[in-house]
Amino acid sequence: MDVKKAILEFLVATLPVAVVYLLGWSYLYNFLGSFGIDMGETHFDTSTIFVYSFTPLQIFVKVWWACILWVAIGALVLGFLLARFLPNAWNASFQQLRGRILQASIGAKISVLILGLLVFALLILVPVARWAAFEERAQIWMGKGFNIIALLKEGAKSREAQGGSKPPETKDPPSRWLQSYVECSEQEALQVIFSDDKAYYLLCKSVRNANEGYVFEVRRELGLMSVRFVSAGGAP
Repeated sequence: MDVKKAILEFLVATLPVAVVYLLGWSYLYNFLGSFGIDMGETHFDTSTIFVYSFTPLQIFVKVWWACILWVAIGALVLGFLLARFLPNAWNASFQQLRGRILQASIGAKISVLILGLLVFALLILVPVARWAAFEERAQIWMGKGFNIIALLKEGAKSREAQGGSKPPETKDPPSRWLQSYVECSEQEALQVIFSDDKAYYLLCKSVRNANEGYVFEVRRELGLMSVRFVSAGGAP
């Protein structure tokens, strides 16, 4: 009996943590993927994913705070009316539910807990994380993010300009993309998509079409490493 109780307490403590981790991972997966960035390219530790788990909730509350407020008020009013005008039925239902929970076996409690958290995560949190990721993507495309100039080291510039970072048989010299990066940097039009301790991912929108652009991957020690084409509707 003590073992089963310990298992239940362990699940109660760890399952919410797993759900929060899933929220952060889902947000980052959808947000980075919308700019053509694979999560495998970036450096994530567990604490970083937990930090980003609060971003979709913040965006959701920021956009839908009025609806959340009215729903909360409605729930409080409904609870007050039920307790005020139907006290016997309300108390009887509450006591009956409490009795069933107390009488249920440890296995049943664990099953209900796991099932409830899975349904909550899959039907509510994951869609919210995806929606928040696309909202954040839209904000960046609208120019509401912050700009940055990631300076390239002189050694990295010279190597790329000379084509030293690619095999001799490469016909498309990297200096073309380096020039595009420098021009966008001079215009102060580089917007941060994501950064970690190893790289910056920066968006430069096209001057011809504001719904298209390039994502530059700038490694802190190596310089400009990759360029990918993206659109406001998501990565091609």
